Amino acid sequence: MDIFALNQLTQYDFGHTIAVTKAGELFDLLDTPKHRVVLTALGRQFIAADANGRKRLLNAQLRELPIMRFVAAILSRAENQRLPADTVKEELASRLPPTEPADRLFETVVGFGRHAELFGYTAATDELYLDVEGTSGPPVD
Repeated sequence: MDIFALNQLTQYDFGHTIAVTKAGELFDLLDTPKHRVVLTALGRQFIAADANGRKRLLNAQLRELPIMRFVAAILSRAENQRLPADTVKEELASRLPPTEPADRLFETVVGFGRHAELFGYTAATDELYLDVEGTSGPPVD
């Protein structure tokens, strides 16, 4: 589909449509030759899957991203595979340019990680943990 036609269907601002499309590319669900948005074979598999199948596919794709691997690695080395959110944010901030907000990256990592059952978050203790009990995939090594 043409990206401009897709934008018309969603009624979001064009920047949001571009951001979602880029995320789809990052996860290898979409390809964007010129101004077209095309589902990849994995994207078609994702669309055809049920909710649990989608979580498993997303989990596998997240495990390939360096930032998710980094967070999984620091969690796997922590006691009980848990860390305070502030500790994770500090680790992220130390790897970002000074002008980049670590809070926003943390929220994105946690949001995607929770959805795909790669990470969990406990609001009561403000801790991020490795979701080794999740149904989406094997524990991260």
